[in-house]
Amino acid sequence: MLCGVMARLGAFVRGLPRRVAALVSIVFQPVHLRRTGLIALAVGTWITLVNHGDELVLGHWTWTLLPKIALNYLTPFTTSNLGLLSRTAHHQAEPATVAPRASAEQ
Repeated sequence: MLCGVMARLGAFVRGLPRRVAALVSIVFQPVHLRRTGLIALAVGTWITLVNHGDELVLGHWTWTLLPKIALNYLTPFTTSNLGLLSRTAHHQAEPATVAPRASAEQ
């Protein structure tokens, strides 16, 4: 039993670089980068204005503010990419053709 688990784990780990490369290639396609980048720009700007707008307007810039602002943009970028990858994985798991449903009236 333990040998089977270890063998499956080993196969998973050996295939990991290929899986990561496939995910990275999806994320960095220009059409996807454009979409997720725009989402990150819009949402990150909104979050920054809501959370730090007063500091920015008053000119209270500090070095501790920069990582917070960076995370305000990184969070929606990461979230939108996770949604993209989830949708891509879901569509790849679906069969290519779906048989039509039989009508209940027949």
